[in-house]
Amino acid sequence: PLRVACRAAIDRDIWVIASAGNSGPAPYSITCPACEQYVFAVGSLKYEPFELSNFSSRGPTLEGLTKPDALMFGEDISIASSVSDTATTAKSGTSFAVPFCSGIVVGYHESVAKWVAYEVAQLPGVLPRGAIGRRVVTPQEMIDKYLLAICVKPEGAPVGKDYEYGCGLPLGSLIAQAITFRPLDISAVLTPVTSIITLGMFGMIMVPMTEAIR
Repeated sequence: PLRVACRAAIDRDIWVIASAGNSGPAPYSITCPACEQYVFAVGSLKYEPFELSNFSSRGPTLEGLTKPDALMFGEDISIASSVSDTATTAKSGTSFAVPFCSGIVVGYHESVAKWVAYEVAQLPGVLPRGAIGRRVVTPQEMIDKYLLAICVKPEGAPVGKDYEYGCGLPLGSLIAQAITFRPLDISAVLTPVTSIITLGMFGMIMVPMTEAIR
């Protein structure tokens, strides 16, 4: 039922992002619903050194799909603690990697909406050429066509999408520049990355995307 619900959402162009699981390094350990073809499966990555977390689940799926789709930081994540109103604690797991990817996707959605709104505002009453076709890229399009173009992997990792790293770390060089301390603070990544996305940092892939969509 969970996978069926995910398929229904994806068919409506709703992105579903799920943790790959914490059963690594064993193969065939991607959990549900991350094992679904177009559910965006996120594995965990260390950020110092830049390498795959040992616990991060590996592919392929039982159906033979190459998963995970991407990696995000999931070790020593600084989160709120129940000890006090100001206390924090460090946690690890692929579930802590998912919010980073979700934040990037939200920033991407906002950037597309603002782009179209800006174009419409420039010509009141006149719809810009191609504006009707400009929309958020679907989960299927991102996974099948564009994800590899915006991801990076550690040196020595397999080229292309593989069963351990997936496509790699989305927007890797930008995110790495935002991190300067331990343990990893989510705000250190999401604040600068979201701002950059809103300003159009997806430009390197938006042009071919929108041209294909027109």
